[in-house]
Amino acid sequence: MQILQVISNNDEKPEAVYSLLEYNQDKLNEDLVTVLRACP
Repeated sequence: MQILQVISNNDEKPEAVYSLLEYNQDKLNEDLVTVLRACP
């Protein structure tokens, strides 16, 4: 859920989101897709 918080806190700073995604590439899987689809 940290990634969702970073996204919402950094609307104007995509590099913050990109660096977090890059650091956590091993966690980018179908579970994340499911969580993102469940968000309003």
